[in-house]
Amino acid sequence: MAFLLLQILIASSSALNIQIIVSDKTIDNELSQLESSVASLGHEVSIVDVSSLQVIQPSIASNVNMAIDYTQSPFYSFEISEYSKTWGIIILKNNCEEFTPETWTFCVHPTLSEYASALYSVVQYLDWKKVVIISDTSSQSLKLGLEIEIICDIMFHSFLSIDSDQEIFDDFVGKKIKAGGYKQVLVFGNSDFMNKVSQSFYNKLVYQTSGIIAVGKDISVTSNEKTLLFFEKGLENTLSDLAYTINALTLFINLAEEYTVKFKDFTNYFLMKFLEENTRNHMKLAEFSLVNIISGEKVFIGNCVPGFANFTQYPVFPSGNPNNNNPIIGVSISFNNPIGFPSATQGAYMQLGAVFAATYVNITKTFLKNHDLAVFYASCGSEFFFHDLSYYCWSSSSYFLGSFYVASPVIDVILGENQVFNELGVKIPMIGGLVVNEGLTNKTKYPMFTRVVASDSNLAYLINLFNVLGWHKFNFLYTNNTLGLQSMESVLKLGLTVLNKKDLRAVPEGYNSSQFETYKEVFLEIERTKVRPLFLMADFPDIFYIAESLYDIGLRSGDIIAFFVYRVSANINMLTDTILKKKVVEILEGNLIAFAQEWVGDYGKEVKNMIIDAFGLPYDYKCFSYDAMMLGINAVDFLLVSGNMYEDPDKVNQAIRMQRFTGCSGIVSIDSESNDRKGFKFGAYQVTFDNDTGLFYDKLFCDVNQDSLTPLIFVDNFTWPNGQTDVPSDSRLDGLECPFEDREKVVNKKATIIFYVISLFFMIYTTMLSLFFWKKWWNNDIKPLVQSSEIKFGDYVVMIVTVVDLLQIIGMGPDLTPFLFGASKIPDFISVNMSNIINFTKDIYWMGVYVTLITCLVWFYLSIVVIFRLDEKLKYSMFKFSNNLAVSFMPIIGDLLFLPIVSILLFIFDCHEGTGTSITESFLTKDCSTYCWKGHHLIYSILSIFTLLIFLPLSIFLRPVWQELVVEMNIKTNSIFHITKGILQVLLVILNRTVKKVHQSAHGIAIVLLLIVYSLFLSRCKPFNYPRLNMWKQLSITAACWSLLIASGYWLVLIYPYMWLCLFAFGWVIIGGIGIFLQRRKFPSLLFSQKSLDISALVKFTFTNTVKLESLPIHRMSTVNFATGIKYQVDKNESNESNLFKRIAARLGTK
Repeated sequence: MAFLLLQILIASSSALNIQIIVSDKTIDNELSQLESSVASLGHEVSIVDVSSLQVIQPSIASNVNMAIDYTQSPFYSFEISEYSKTWGIIILKNNCEEFTPETWTFCVHPTLSEYASALYSVVQYLDWKKVVIISDTSSQSLKLGLEIEIICDIMFHSFLSIDSDQEIFDDFVGKKIKAGGYKQVLVFGNSDFMNKVSQSFYNKLVYQTSGIIAVGKDISVTSNEKTLLFFEKGLENTLSDLAYTINALTLFINLAEEYTVKFKDFTNYFLMKFLEENTRNHMKLAEFSLVNIISGEKVFIGNCVPGFANFTQYPVFPSGNPNNNNPIIGVSISFNNPIGFPSATQGAYMQLGAVFAATYVNITKTFLKNHDLAVFYASCGSEFFFHDLSYYCWSSSSYFLGSFYVASPVIDVILGENQVFNELGVKIPMIGGLVVNEGLTNKTKYPMFTRVVASDSNLAYLINLFNVLGWHKFNFLYTNNTLGLQSMESVLKLGLTVLNKKDLRAVPEGYNSSQFETYKEVFLEIERTKVRPLFLMADFPDIFYIAESLYDIGLRSGDIIAFFVYRVSANINMLTDTILKKKVVEILEGNLIAFAQEWVGDYGKEVKNMIIDAFGLPYDYKCFSYDAMMLGINAVDFLLVSGNMYEDPDKVNQAIRMQRFTGCSGIVSIDSESNDRKGFKFGAYQVTFDNDTGLFYDKLFCDVNQDSLTPLIFVDNFTWPNGQTDVPSDSRLDGLECPFEDREKVVNKKATIIFYVISLFFMIYTTMLSLFFWKKWWNNDIKPLVQSSEIKFGDYVVMIVTVVDLLQIIGMGPDLTPFLFGASKIPDFISVNMSNIINFTKDIYWMGVYVTLITCLVWFYLSIVVIFRLDEKLKYSMFKFSNNLAVSFMPIIGDLLFLPIVSILLFIFDCHEGTGTSITESFLTKDCSTYCWKGHHLIYSILSIFTLLIFLPLSIFLRPVWQELVVEMNIKTNSIFHITKGILQVLLVILNRTVKKVHQSAHGIAIVLLLIVYSLFLSRCKPFNYPRLNMWKQLSITAACWSLLIASGYWLVLIYPYMWLCLFAFGWVIIGGIGIFLQRRKFPSLLFSQKSLDISALVKFTFTNTVKLESLPIHRMSTVNFATGIKYQVDKNESNESNLFKRIAARLGTK
């Protein structure tokens, strides 16, 4: 019956009877607004609760044309559907998320797929290919995003809660949108959500570069400038979520009213059919409007339907339609001079590393993966500074500085531009590449400046380097400008001995050939000092004209060893004046550079090769501007990833100081207390010619890192222009008045061969005679000391000789001076290693020769008296005295002075260098005024040969004799020890004069190996009859080996001396501790000394009756016992001495 009534229901007018279905979820305030809005359209409105639908009266239900589902809950869909089917009532639904098309039910919105299709047509029109979606957490927004992702290539879809704080929105936009480089954005949500998103774009400074399309219910409230709004057609002016719902319903009601006006007599069924014809699948037809906010006004610019967008005018975005390219980050480089001035050459060349770094990052995307760098090549003066010119230039160019500025390598430009930026109120982080001046260290004075090198105040490491090289005298020359003055101050703080006069140390900035006569005295002063090392603190091209002036006063290659704080090889290669270049090469080749290290490690070498491929040779200096650019890029990348503002100069400056990365010059980080690079490695370089490339390059020979335990590490040898690798002395004349210029010296191979032949001869001679003496006369054993005895004078002598042996061995090894300081002079004195003690040359050396020859002559006489028993045969008191004197001097001359005498006599054959190749053109190493193998040198050479021929056998033969002549002696020495010690000492002298000159470390290792063999030999042939002394002898050899190993290690790597000093002391403490432990546990003392005479007891015994005679140590008295008046005399036993002489005479065949 109800169905039939529904079919014949005919309205009496165009007004519709509309019912609003509500539930307990319905908000009363919204319901009243909805009711009044529908009623205002002229329709009858009634309200019914969803729970009453099943019991509603037929008379009421039959009169209802349309019902609005305003239950605000999907749970009542079934009841409402049954209600509409029963009574033939058209249901209008606002929430269509779970909408299922049914006969009587319609949705007042388009499908989400049509929404997505229409939006896609807009995106295609704009040619957006890197679209991101930001939506609220409503299910409709989420589902719309999913629909778009099906048909459009979306970069990502992120969700934010409308209830989140603005900081969360800011953080998301910073870390996700800005860091990702996204500019094409779809925002789904209401006006509040849209406003929060837009505010975040403003806060993170990406709004101006972005394009935003807003899609939502009440986004007409949004007033974000140049935003594109996407509406359902007819809903362009909704101001709230409720208004959006009412307007959507109104559009459907009006559509229905349009039918009722046309057909007065209508049924619900035909009205439903009409709505079906004007909807798509019972949903609103998809028609959308496009509105642009321009100057605060909403401007209609087009419409679209799924698959087609029709724009009446092109949309306006803050910076135009955002393209698909990465966002641009601006940076700047000081690169050129202003128009009208000469183009920059050296400055632009050095900045090519920064150019390459920016290009490399743009190509590889190792950093700033979603952004591109735009480099501004500043032309406000990169090589000179004029205040007014710079001010005018930067007043119009500062806008292009970008996030940071790679500053000029010229100190005057940096200081000047820093002042100009302050005057203009421009804040920009300045990053210095190769600029080392100490003044820029001050973080308070230059808060926006940092640099990728350390200050030249760190040149204190040069003191260690100079000590190693043996240089202590210097000259100083600088150009009178900021660079020169600051460099001079830094170097003079090192406390170096500067010889040239203070008023003759400077030339003007821009010095050239035309000023030579004016400043000639400056260069003559350098020549007069005869000192090689010259600190040359000047810039280019001044350095070249200074080198030319040094050449013009007569100096040549090797006369000067200039120290620079800039690398010069690249500049030499760029010289085009052939005459000037010839003079410059003559003076500067082989010179040294105290310079910041570049191309460090595998990464550094990789970058160097890439830069060579990009720009060709040369490649010097470019590393520092490369690292400066990379420091800024790392900071910007860090800010992007962390969601911070790379546009904020203070944040960029702060981030720069936080970075730590591997650059082409090593690990780059900034010291927290200054503007300087932390842990920076300097290098000592040498200007070297490369025969393969035909170019000069700066060869690294020493790594320097003050923060390391190994601050000095030599990685290569020196190579001087004459082919020598030995380090020249700091004086051109080596402290002597040589009759030739030092540069005329060459290695004299003939004289060198003669020295080696003589040394080898005496080595063989000593060995053969020693073995002969031992086998013929001294092949006997010693009786072990097993009972305790009173220590005698001779025992002390043997112990002293053992200690001296240790010090002599150490003294003949590698130099210990660099890390033992004055302590190393002790073994040098004892071994007469005079080259380490004083400048043992010329007159002093010849004095030593005279004394040695006289000493040997006296020794020959005393040896003859002893061997041939002249005191007994001739019975003269002179021979008796000579015999006693010989016995006293035997351990001194024949043992303690054996090694020094041999060393001094062999010095006279040391003629390795000369002024020519002939043997008579060689000169004595210790006196360059003495030419070898002619004149008085030939005479003394012959005398030395004969002296050695006699001295060596006499000393070795008589060593065992001495202990036979001394009666008061318990410690006896094995003859084989005396014999082999002589061989060892001669070999040590020869190694000291040969191997040590070539390589100190190899020399030390060779002696250690020799001592190990010698120690193994002594472990079988005990050197003494006293076990405790044998133990200490072995430990003394161990101590010598340890000392030599430490010295060898130091000379091998030249690390910080205090470390080796600690190792040296540690080894001696351990060895000494082992000795004390062993002598207490395993080697008891067999020698004791009596207590000294108690004089007070003797006085008391003489003048009182309280002291008994038995308590006095009268057995120690050797003259008269005053207490008893009885004479006490020690008999002298002369039989031992007489018997010894008879035995020696028998062995020698004398009578």
